[in-house]
Amino acid sequence: MRSSLAVILLLMRPLVAIAQPHGHLKAGASYLHCSDPVGAGHGAHTGHRAAGMGIHLGVAFETRLNNRFGLRAESLLEARQVGYDMVQGRVPSDWPSGGEKISTGDRSTRLLHVQLPVILTLHEWSLLRLDAGFSTGYLLQANDRIRAVETYSGNTHTDIIAERNSMNSMARWECAVLLGAEVDSGRKLGMALRYLHGLTDLDRAPGTSPSFPRTWHVSLTYRLRHAG
Repeated sequence: MRSSLAVILLLMRPLVAIAQPHGHLKAGASYLHCSDPVGAGHGAHTGHRAAGMGIHLGVAFETRLNNRFGLRAESLLEARQVGYDMVQGRVPSDWPSGGEKISTGDRSTRLLHVQLPVILTLHEWSLLRLDAGFSTGYLLQANDRIRAVETYSGNTHTDIIAERNSMNSMARWECAVLLGAEVDSGRKLGMALRYLHGLTDLDRAPGTSPSFPRTWHVSLTYRLRHAG
């Protein structure tokens, strides 16, 4: 965890340098989906859609270029999970408990990464801002997990039957184009909606199908200070 915080602080240094007029705190939820599961060894589930939820928090700094346009830079720490349900399936054979029959369950990949968007903002309307830009992300952690749910004589038993680090099968750097909008309350609070269209295939393991992320963010924002 210390190394993760060190990476975040290092990547935030150029953002702080441009924080002239005002800054924001951001926190919210995200929804991620891919047309193919993330990671290796999915067997019959390859090619099926995978989806999941996440949370993000961080800071944003914006400087106004003129009365209409601004330039914003952000640093966000995002934890997200993407996966799918496994019904009457089998654990992939390359896992330690490969071949074990399960009744129901799910397989998920949990990701922790730093996201660094650079955004051109449009302030054409009062209390409404439009965003368009480019985001770069750096992966800090990635773990795969299979969870089984079995029922015997009316008793349900849940167990994590396989778990492994999947950093070696994932892309460390991730790029995306983003579009979004933020509504300002006129005080210090705001709410933002943003879509990130991933340009990077997250899978790096041999034999895997491409997994390009598509992510929606909903965020609450808190203005730290008014623009001068």
